[in-house]
Amino acid sequence: MWGKKYKLLGLFILGLLLIFFIAPVYSISPNSSERVSEVSLTSDLMQQGRELYQQGRLAEAATVWLEAGENYAKKGDKLHQAMSLNYLALAQQELGEWEKALEAIATSLTLLNSLDLNNEKTALVFAQALNTQGRLELNMGNPQLALTSLEQATEIYQQLGDETGVMGSLINQAQAMTALGFHSRTCETLLLAMGEKGECEFLQEKELTQVVQTYSKYPEVKVLGLRSLGNIFRLLGNFEVSQKLLEETRHLPQSPQEESLTLLSSGKTEVAMYRKALELSERSSGKEKERAQTDAMASAQNALAFYGAAAETSPILGGLERLNLLIELSEGDSSRELITENLDEVAQSLAEEIANLPPSRAQILTQLNFAASLGKLGQYQEAMVFATQANVAAQHLGDLYGASYALGILGNLAEKTQNWDLAQKNTEAALSLAQSMQASELGYKWQWQLGRIYEGLGEREKAIAVYQGATQTLDAVRSNLLTVDSEIQFSFRDNVYPVYRELANLLLSNPQQQDLVAARQVIESLQVAELENFLKCSFRGNQSLEIDTIVNRENSQEAVFYPIVLEDRIEVILKLPLVDELRHYRVDIAEAEVNQVIQQLRIDLAYSGRKKEVQKNAQKIYQWLIEPIKADLETNQIKTLVFVLDPVLGNIPMAVLYNGEKYLIEDYAIAYTSGLQLLTPQTLATQNINVLLAGITQENQGYPPLKNVKRQLEKINTELKSEVIIDETFTVNTFENKITTLPYSIVHIATHGNFSSDPQNTFILAWDDEIDVFQLKNLFQSREEIRPNEPIELLVLAACETAKGDKRATLGLAGMALNTGVRSIISTLWKISADESPGELLSYFYRELKNNPQISKAEALRQAQLQFLNDNDRQAPYFWAPYILLGNWL
Repeated sequence: MWGKKYKLLGLFILGLLLIFFIAPVYSISPNSSERVSEVSLTSDLMQQGRELYQQGRLAEAATVWLEAGENYAKKGDKLHQAMSLNYLALAQQELGEWEKALEAIATSLTLLNSLDLNNEKTALVFAQALNTQGRLELNMGNPQLALTSLEQATEIYQQLGDETGVMGSLINQAQAMTALGFHSRTCETLLLAMGEKGECEFLQEKELTQVVQTYSKYPEVKVLGLRSLGNIFRLLGNFEVSQKLLEETRHLPQSPQEESLTLLSSGKTEVAMYRKALELSERSSGKEKERAQTDAMASAQNALAFYGAAAETSPILGGLERLNLLIELSEGDSSRELITENLDEVAQSLAEEIANLPPSRAQILTQLNFAASLGKLGQYQEAMVFATQANVAAQHLGDLYGASYALGILGNLAEKTQNWDLAQKNTEAALSLAQSMQASELGYKWQWQLGRIYEGLGEREKAIAVYQGATQTLDAVRSNLLTVDSEIQFSFRDNVYPVYRELANLLLSNPQQQDLVAARQVIESLQVAELENFLKCSFRGNQSLEIDTIVNRENSQEAVFYPIVLEDRIEVILKLPLVDELRHYRVDIAEAEVNQVIQQLRIDLAYSGRKKEVQKNAQKIYQWLIEPIKADLETNQIKTLVFVLDPVLGNIPMAVLYNGEKYLIEDYAIAYTSGLQLLTPQTLATQNINVLLAGITQENQGYPPLKNVKRQLEKINTELKSEVIIDETFTVNTFENKITTLPYSIVHIATHGNFSSDPQNTFILAWDDEIDVFQLKNLFQSREEIRPNEPIELLVLAACETAKGDKRATLGLAGMALNTGVRSIISTLWKISADESPGELLSYFYRELKNNPQISKAEALRQAQLQFLNDNDRQAPYFWAPYILLGNWL
C-alpha cells in the first residue's frame, strides 16, 4: 500500500517539475542581428563580447561588456551603456550570477527611462531590455512578473511596427503563461503571434497548416514558435496535433541545442501518449485492452528513441528524461521488456554531471527531478544529498517554489524510510512555504503527504484533519487545476483521485455519524472533481438543490445509495427520506474480486443468450449492495433508488441486480446522479411538452445504417408534439439553430454516438460531422443564454453506446448530462443490434409520461422496461437493462 503511494507522488513531482523547466526564451541577444546594427556603435569591445558570447565563453563576454559599459558611461552615452548592460545581464544570468544580472538589467532600464522613449532607437533597446528582464524573472521563478515585463515589450514592438519583435515577445509571453498554468491562453497567444485568432480546441487541419506556413516566414522564431505550440497542444491533451507540429519542427534547420530541445519535446508527447494508452488498457478488457497495450508500447519506444537522440547533445536533460521513463516502464508488467540496461548504472552516469551544474533555477529543478528518480530507485541517501543541495540553492536564490519542492521531496524521502519525525518536519516546512505563496497546487500535495505521515504515526484524527484540508484545498482551486499540465493532469487518477479515496477510507475505518456525513461529502466531491477533470470546466455557479432537500420532502419514497469500493471492502452509505441519521454498512471483499465479477457481468450483458450467467453475477452484487439494507427499504416504503456510483460500479446497470427471483427494476425505479446536488429538479410538465426528434437512418461517414430509426421517430411523433430532422436535414447547423431558437423541453436523438472516459471519444453523429462533448456544451450554453427560463428537461440518446471495455465510460455520459445543463438524460450502456427495440421501449416511456401527468421520469422508464421484461421475446436483460436515467428522476 505504501509503495504505491510513494510511486504516485514521485510521478507527480517529476511531472509538475517539468512545468517549471523554462523553455528557451526569444530575446534580442548578442548573437542576434535583428536591427541591432541600427543602434550599435560597432565598437571593438562590443563586437568582441558578441564573438565570445557566440563561442559560449560567457564569463569572458561578461568581462568585456562590463568594460564597454564603463567606457560608454564615461562618454555619457546612456543608450549604448544601457545596451551593453542588457547584454551583460544576459551573460550573467546564464552564468547563474542572478544578483549581478538583476542589478545590470535594472540599471539598463533606469538609464533608458531617463531618455526619450519616443525615439525609435531608444524604444527598440528598451523593448530588448524588457525582454531580458522578463527572461530573468522567468528563470528566477517569477512568471507573473515576467509576463508583465513581456507584455510591455510586446506593446513597444507593436508601436514600432516590428513584426518579428512582436512575434518573439508574444512567444515569450506564452512561456510565462505556461509556467502559470494558463495553457488555453498560452495556445491562443501563440496563434495570435501568427495573426490567427480562435480557440485551440477547435483548430482545424487547414488552420494548423496555415500556422506552420506563417511561422516558416520568420526564421528567427519559427523553431521556438512551432515547438512551443507543439508543447502547449500536449499540455492541452491534443497529442496528435502536438505530434504533427513537433514533426514539422524537427524537419526545420536548427542549432544542435535547438534540435535537442525539439527532440525532448517530441519525447514528452510520446510519453503522454504512452500514459494515456496505458491508462486505457488498465480500464479496458478484451481486444480494446490489447490495442491499448500495443499503442502504449509503441509510444514508449518512440519516446526512448527521442530522448536517446536528445542526450547526444544535451546529456543531462536527455539522459534524465530517459531515466525517468525507464523507471516508469520498470514498474509495468508488459513494459519491462523495453529495458535493456541497469537503471542504477544509468543514474550513476548522470550523478556527477548533475552535481556540478552551475547555480540556477534550472539546476535546482534538475537536481530535484534527479532526487525523485533516485528515490524511486531506492537510493534514498543519494536522493537526499541532491534534494538538500537544491534546497540550499533555492534558499540562496530566493526561489520559494524551488525551496518548497525541495523540502517536500526531502519529506517524502524521509517518509519512505519511515523517519516520521524528519518527514513531518520537512513536509510542514514545505507546506508553510506553499501557503505563504498561496500556491494551493503545491499546498494540497504537502497536506496529503502530511496526512499519510500522521497515518503512519497512528494518529488517525490528525491524519483525517490534514486530509480534509487537502480536499478542501482541492475543492477551492479545482478550476485552476483544470489548466495544469495534462501529462500529470494532475495525473488525476494518480494524484487527485487517491486523496479523496484515502480520506474516505480513514473516515469509514471506525465511523461515527459525523464521519459518515463527512465521507458522503468526500464521495460527492470526488464525483464532481472527476467530472470537472473530464470536461476541463467548473460546475460551480449552477442553480441546484441538495439531494437531501428533495429526499426529505413530504411523502418522499426515495433512498440514495453511496457505495465506495475500497481495497479490502465495499462501504455503503444510505440516505433514507425524513431520517436524519445516515445508514452505513460494509461488506468485506477484495477489490480485485469485485472488479472480476463486474467485468464478467458487463461482458455477459452484451449477449441476449446469457441470461443465467447475468443472473449469477448480478445476484452477487445484489447481496453486496442491497441485501444488507433490504429490510430498511421495505420499512420506509421506498419506491425509487438513486445511486451515486463508485467508478468501479459505474458501467453496469443497477436495474439488473438480482435477488434470486426478481431483478431490482421489478421492485424499484432507478436513477443515477453525480453527487449531492441536482440542477433545480422538478416533475416534467407533460401538458406542454415540445420535442425535437433528430436521427440518422442511412449509412454515413463510415457508420452503418440504423434502418428502424425512422420508424422509431414516427412512433414517438404520434405520442408527443414533435418536430423531426432526419438524415440530410440533421446537420450540425440545423441542430444548433433548432436548439437555440425553439422552446423544446425534450430533445431525442437517435444516431450513432459513443461515450468513454476520454472526452475526445465522446460524441454524437450528425449527418455532416461529429458533435463532441465540448461542442454540445457550447450549444446548450448558447440556448441557456437565449432562453434562460425554458430549460431542456430531458435529453434522450437512443442509439448511443458506451465504449466497449471501458470501465469508466459512464463518466462521459454523466459529463454530457452536467455539461449541457439539461435536467435529465437517458441513454444506453450498449447498442442493441435490433435497433427497433429502442423505439418500442422509448415509445412506452413517452406514453407513460403523457398518460400519467404525476409520474416521475424514473418510474416511467421502469414501466417501459417492465413491458420488455414481461415479453417472452425480449425479457433478457440485453434488451431492457441498458437504459439508464441520470440527473433529475422526478
